[in-house]
Amino acid sequence: MPESLAGNSADPAAAASAAPARNVRWALLGVMLAMLFTRAAQGRLPRTGPRLPAAARDAYLHGVAAASQHIFLVAAAVTAAAFLAALLIRASR
Repeated sequence: MPESLAGNSADPAAAASAAPARNVRWALLGVMLAMLFTRAAQGRLPRTGPRLPAAARDAYLHGVAAASQHIFLVAAAVTAAAFLAALLIRASR
């Protein structure tokens, strides 16, 4: 077994194969902590501003939805272009 820079005799292939599992575990831990924080904070956050009447709330939500529709359409086009570009790039060896 080759010696690593740290002086131990760890197998680099074994260490490389264990890294993705370690990353997945850290990602899952982060998701679980975010869920717990969100659940704990939901009941403690104050509502800001007055509540809108139903007609004003509907008009506001319609305006926000109409304005954000273009953002999502552009994002979908950019994502599709990036996906096609990734398919067309040749892998170099």
